[in-house]
Amino acid sequence: MNFQAAQDYYRKHGDLEVPAAYISPDGLKLGVWLQSVRYNRKKPGKGKPLTERQIATLDAIGMNWTGKLDRSFANGMVHAQEYFRANGDLNVTRSCCSPDGFRLGEWVANQRERYRRGSMPEQHKKKMESVGMVWERPDSWNTKYAMLESYYKTHGNISIPSTYEENGVWLGRWLSEQRQIYHGKREGKHLTENQIHQLDSLGMLWIPNNDTKWLEMFQSLVDYGNQNHNFDVPADFEQNPRLRRWVQRQQSLYRKNSLAAWKAEKLLQLGLLP
Repeated sequence: MNFQAAQDYYRKHGDLEVPAAYISPDGLKLGVWLQSVRYNRKKPGKGKPLTERQIATLDAIGMNWTGKLDRSFANGMVHAQEYFRANGDLNVTRSCCSPDGFRLGEWVANQRERYRRGSMPEQHKKKMESVGMVWERPDSWNTKYAMLESYYKTHGNISIPSTYEENGVWLGRWLSEQRQIYHGKREGKHLTENQIHQLDSLGMLWIPNNDTKWLEMFQSLVDYGNQNHNFDVPADFEQNPRLRRWVQRQQSLYRKNSLAAWKAEKLLQLGLLP
C-alpha cells in the first residue's frame, strides 16, 4: 500500500521528494515511511530488507536514497508553492513564516544564496522559478526611495520616526542609514550624485536625527528675529519659553569649543556668537 501511495505521489508531482510530514490522501504517513525505507537500505538488519524489485520500483519513480538536501528542498517547496498560490509571487520578507511556523523567508534567502554561489542544481532552479522566484532583487534603494516618496506625498515631509515600519521596511532607520553613508560612516557604501539629488528633492536633512530638535529651536529663533527685528529673546517668551535658555546654552558651548562647527556657523550668521 505504501508503494502505491509513493507511485500516486510521483504521478501527481513528477518526483519523490516527499516532505517528512506529508500524509497521503488515504492517511498514510508517506514521508515517514520513505525515511524508514532509506534507513533500512543504508543499515541492513535494522528492519525488513528491501528486495531488488522494490528498490528498482522506487528508483523508477525518482527515489533519492541519500539526498538530505533534496528532501529539505522539497519541504521548502511545499511552503513556497502554498505562498505562490495565495499571493501569485514569492516576494517574501526575510521574517516571513508560513502558518505552520516554517521560516519561508529565511529558506527563500538561502536558496537565493545557493543560486548566487552556483551550488544550486538545475532542477531546483526550475522549481523555484515555477513559483515566481526572482534571483536578483530589484534595486532595493530605488524600492525604498519609492516608499519614501509616497510617505512625502502623504505627510508633506520625511521626518520619519525610527519606529515607522511599512511592508516590513523600517523606513526611518533606512533614512538614518543614508545620512550615515553620506557622512562616510558606513564603510564600503556610498551614495551616487543622483541618489543625493533624489533625497534632496524631498527635503532631506543630512544632519543626524538627534539634531533635528536643534534645528527646530534654531528655526524658532529665526522666526522670533523676523518678527521682532532682533534676537534678544525675553525669558517670558510665551511661544517658546525654553528659547532664551537654549540660546544661552549654545553661547556657553561655543565659548568652551564644544559646539559643532555647522551649528556655530548658523549662529554666527545671526550675530549671536562673540
